[in-house]
Amino acid sequence: MSGSEASTKSKREYSAKGEKLYKILEIDKAANDESIKKAYRKLALKYHPDKNINNPELRLRMSGSEASTKSKREYSAKGEKLYKILEIDKAANDESIKKAYRKLALKYHPDKNINNPEATAKFQEVNAAHKVLSDPTQREIYDKYGSLGLHMAEQIGAENLKTYFMLQSSWFKWCIGLFCCCIATSSCCFCCCLCCCCCGKLKAPTDVDDAAKKSDEPVTVQPEPNGFDYPL
Repeated sequence: MSGSEASTKSKREYSAKGEKLYKILEIDKAANDESIKKAYRKLALKYHPDKNINNPELRLRMSGSEASTKSKREYSAKGEKLYKILEIDKAANDESIKKAYRKLALKYHPDKNINNPEATAKFQEVNAAHKVLSDPTQREIYDKYGSLGLHMAEQIGAENLKTYFMLQSSWFKWCIGLFCCCIATSSCCFCCCLCCCCCGKLKAPTDVDDAAKKSDEPVTVQPEPNGFDYPL
């Protein structure tokens, strides 16, 4: 079966040169916006599907934007799609997975569906699903985190998945927000107390301040020589 070949072809090759798109439009890398528009119109008319009904290669070249849109994979955390592709239950054992794979692989094999692109696409899906579910490590990741988990395992490693999804969880973000609020509130209270102390609102009264206050009070009695006061 050409499962390995199909999976190899489906892997997109990336480059850091930045030249391919200019070659597709047959323009120089220093071309301005007007040159890009002219080149696009020329090639769009040349390879338009209406003018190339019986030429699938030219139709495919024209529909490059559609192909790139379809190539954007949507990831899910449910972990159900691959089981549906193989038409098995999520609790299926290894033997059930093998049987389902062989059955569908024979049904949608390219040799039996030469002029059927849908069957070829289905065959590739079946191979991809079997590749994941037949591997214990990948199946465990898929069951826990879905296709998103498989994608992130390629990016950061399977050993870091638990930490990544914990950091992405809503309860963790809620705890971080609460912690930041507490820190901000504590900082504001500390700044207010510090400001009050610096401005003197919380300073303890001194003898000088008491004397100043007493000197501001009006004199209503006159002291007697014998030490007794009486009203003026």
